[in-house]
Amino acid sequence: MVQEEGIEEVVVADSNLPRSELLHYLVQCAGLDVRFKVVPSLLDLVRAPGQVKLVSGVPLVDLFGDEMPTMRDIGRRIFDVAAATVGLVLTLPLWPLLVLAVRLSSPGHVLYRQERVGLHGRSFKLFKFRTMRADAEARTGPVLATLDDHRVTAVGRFLRRCRLDELPQLVNILKGDMSLVGPRPERPHFVGQFLKSVPQYAERYRVRPGVTGLAQVRGGYDTPARNKARYDLIYLRNRSFMLDLRILAQTVVIVLAGRGAR
Repeated sequence: MVQEEGIEEVVVADSNLPRSELLHYLVQCAGLDVRFKVVPSLLDLVRAPGQVKLVSGVPLVDLFGDEMPTMRDIGRRIFDVAAATVGLVLTLPLWPLLVLAVRLSSPGHVLYRQERVGLHGRSFKLFKFRTMRADAEARTGPVLATLDDHRVTAVGRFLRRCRLDELPQLVNILKGDMSLVGPRPERPHFVGQFLKSVPQYAERYRVRPGVTGLAQVRGGYDTPARNKARYDLIYLRNRSFMLDLRILAQTVVIVLAGRGAR
């Protein structure tokens, strides 16, 4: 309906609708320029009176747009920006070599820009160094990557093993699209499938997606989406700065040991 009628704003009149269901609808509309507003409950009115707007006498709040960040969110964002800035400075000398290697490995663009679904179901462009042939999905359409994927170039295989293909995502962190740690973002094509088949999959969009995450350090590259979603839910329920540091430390070990994606 949003697509067919060109709807710009959706008002959810049932304040008792579970947050997970609201997230489900929001993620389904990923990539569409549509805002969600909800009629608040009495508790919402008491907690955040300044965020409520009256429209024809009906109180409405933005489902996510007006949420006030907590001190923990602000601290996490400061850490992300600082770490991404340091990471860019330290790795910048590698970039010309990586650009040359990708350019010589196969024809096509060096940087890969791909639409992914992020915080609150909003879409963004994720940056990576290209690791596959430029025509990898020309005939098949979107296909999930697999272990020992034949579409991956020789240079791309090395970049994946060392996680060097993810370096441009430091720019995504600075832009506010991503965090260092969080659920890995997925393409809208697959998000629609996972929302139907994986219980509570929409919950992962409560936080910014990450360059690395619990599913990436505990699971394998070819771990099924259902199991990755379980890791993401465990992360969301135990999310803390110390857990993020442990995940980052484990990611460093994986990179140094060359146990990244193949």
